[in-house]
Amino acid sequence: MLDRTLTPAGLSLVLPVHPSVVAAAYLAAGLGIELFNVPWFTATQREVDPALLARVSSLDFLLSYGLAPVGLVLIAPAMDAFGRPAVLGVCALVCFLAPAAAALVPGARGFSRRPPRDPGPAGSSAP
Repeated sequence: MLDRTLTPAGLSLVLPVHPSVVAAAYLAAGLGIELFNVPWFTATQREVDPALLARVSSLDFLLSYGLAPVGLVLIAPAMDAFGRPAVLGVCALVCFLAPAAAALVPGARGFSRRPPRDPGPAGSSAP
């Protein structure tokens, strides 16, 4: 699995740069993840039926974080076979291109407008 934080960090590891550049790349990657998380979780809560939200979130976390060990198992043999710069470069390229491809899906660029939920009969409290 390719980690989303690999894009700037992976590029900084490909080139012979000062360690402060690597640290700055990891900082940029962390900020990028946080800037992504707010709209992602907002979109998930807004677009997914509340009855299915727990299942969708579980699948999201399983695929996002649960497959990380698979990537860790595969990356070392890939680096042995193809070299560190080639593998990190391909990982960075995929991390740039995958979101760009996802952005091409027509429904990915807008939220639906749902009518507000009915709070129920007056005077009753919802659980």
